[in-house]
Amino acid sequence: METLARSGRLWSFHGRVKEFRFIGNHVFSKQTLSKVLEKYYNREVNADDLEQARQELTLLYVNHGYVNSGAVLPNQDGKDGIITFQLIEGRLTGITLKGNFWFRRWWLRNEIRRGAGRPLNFNDLKEALQLLRQNPTISRINAELKPGGIPGESTLDVDIKDTQPFRFALEFDNKRPPSVGSENLQARFTDLNVTGHNDLLEIVYGIAHSNGADSFKDFDFSGLDNISGNYVFPVTPWATTLQLSASKSDTSVLQAPFTSLNINSELEEYSATIRQPLYHTLNNEFAVFLTAEKRRAKTFLLGQPFSLSPGAVNGVTSDFALRFAQEFVNRSQVHVLALRSTFNFGFDAFDATNSGMEPDAEFFYWLGQAQYVRRLWNTDNLLVLRLNAQFSNDPLFNVEQFVLGGTDTVRGYIENDILRDNGIVGSIEVHVPIWYGKEHRPILMVAPFFDIGSGWNVKA
Repeated sequence: METLARSGRLWSFHGRVKEFRFIGNHVFSKQTLSKVLEKYYNREVNADDLEQARQELTLLYVNHGYVNSGAVLPNQDGKDGIITFQLIEGRLTGITLKGNFWFRRWWLRNEIRRGAGRPLNFNDLKEALQLLRQNPTISRINAELKPGGIPGESTLDVDIKDTQPFRFALEFDNKRPPSVGSENLQARFTDLNVTGHNDLLEIVYGIAHSNGADSFKDFDFSGLDNISGNYVFPVTPWATTLQLSASKSDTSVLQAPFTSLNINSELEEYSATIRQPLYHTLNNEFAVFLTAEKRRAKTFLLGQPFSLSPGAVNGVTSDFALRFAQEFVNRSQVHVLALRSTFNFGFDAFDATNSGMEPDAEFFYWLGQAQYVRRLWNTDNLLVLRLNAQFSNDPLFNVEQFVLGGTDTVRGYIENDILRDNGIVGSIEVHVPIWYGKEHRPILMVAPFFDIGSGWNVKA
């Protein structure tokens, strides 16, 4: 790596400089460049002084990370005391890749070029490579920046090692309501790089059994069938992604004495989300989301459609919502702060339920979410703080209401114990590792916690 250091043929000059002019500069303004050379104004200078001035302009670029940019002094006579510098702002003219197998080379080149910027900035290039290294399927990146054939041009050699993107997991939990079978076994398949363009596919299929005295002896898979799919793929060179999601679940009440009533429910959800990062560095990210989502829930009693929740028509509640979200994440070696704000708008569209009574498909509410994680006393102990809040002026369908109870809200209460139009929940917990594996990585930890929450409905 070398900086631009060559100038045109210097001519013999001795005189008083009245004005410096600059051509080709885009990074720094004329005022900034003139300030660097202010000591040369209105005094006698010679060719050596002008060469020193040229080096100072080049150093300004280099000190700000523009390592292949700089100034040259074209041939000129300097009459009338006017001296012109040409600024050559460097470019990354070529990227050579080797070692990658799962990623497409054009996608890798685009990520590197977008991060490096134009003109080329070494600091931005370094950060772009570090961000790329954070991809879970990339295990190593080595890069070398080399000078190109002419001043102001550079090439980059990149040696990258990517790993297979497939993940498969069997997950077991007991966090669902006992009425539909609390124990849940689900299979999860994830492909983190389907086509080589950093696109993600995830499929989840879960089954829960009845919650009886002999539940582990008689594992009943008829309680809840749940399948969902999720595909995320890039749609522009500026890290814009589109996420398509769909899920379908069928639940049955399996808890006595309600089993004879044959109470069932079906829920279908379809959504499309476009996400655009507006600012992304190693330590900070700010992104916005726009989601269009369609939900349809249907309940049955004794095999016939039956309305069990307010606003339902013949057992059906259907809504269509647009959700605008903003997300900010701040990271350091000792903490992570994540904030998210979502504005939710319901519309009477796409066969949405509107019975003429509240709640109906037209609504607005705001959802705020915050989480703070901090390493304690330079140990592996973690402090985790969470706060979620939802505020609405409109009565909401059950699928839009704020949930209290369960592992993600107030633990110790059954999942979805309370559904309300408005609510707030907070949590404090400490993670203390008690068993370590290889490379001193925590495998088992205890986590004492304190959860509290409250919810209330909008008065009709």
